[in-house]
Amino acid sequence: MSNNKKLKASIKKEAMLKDGLEGLETSPERAIQSFYMISLKNHIKLAAIADTKANILLSVNAIIISLVLTNLISKIGEPNNKHLTIPIIIILISSLLCVVITIFITRPNVTEGKFTQDDIKNNKVNLAFFGNFHSMDYKAYEAAVNDMHSKNNYIYGALTKDLYFLGDVMSLKYKWLRIVYTIFLVGLIVSALAFGIAIKFFGPHLS
Repeated sequence: MSNNKKLKASIKKEAMLKDGLEGLETSPERAIQSFYMISLKNHIKLAAIADTKANILLSVNAIIISLVLTNLISKIGEPNNKHLTIPIIIILISSLLCVVITIFITRPNVTEGKFTQDDIKNNKVNLAFFGNFHSMDYKAYEAAVNDMHSKNNYIYGALTKDLYFLGDVMSLKYKWLRIVYTIFLVGLIVSALAFGIAIKFFGPHLS
């Protein structure tokens, strides 16, 4: 490619970039759409991370409970193992608490799935969320969506509601995840100390 052609290509590229930047500056709608797209993607990623963390914790505690029940519970009745009763109870209680809370965190919460014409008129329903329309007839939902297409404010309002309630759900999830991880950590430490004390001070070698 000659220098003249390279120069022309470079000028054309700069012009395209300039047009793109000017388009962004003069198109607030594009900026708004980008905001909603990026925010929704981030919310969905964070929700997936929270569910993954909860599932990991659920699996780990389920394994702990299974191991305790199959290998340790049967040995408590033996005279030489009575000193292990309290440590086993501690680890079982902490793991059961973790499992119960984690199940509540990951349990799906489905709403009634219906809306009225008044909800549409007053912009009270978020048509982007399945929980608001899953029990509705398709024709009613289609009519509501078609009505929404003619109103930019309605669309942005629906997306804003979606963002807000996704954030609200995530806030609750992460709050309970922090609690359940704290219970898990404290349970492990306390049960490990309890096992150590039981074996050292109350073991069969002392009898």
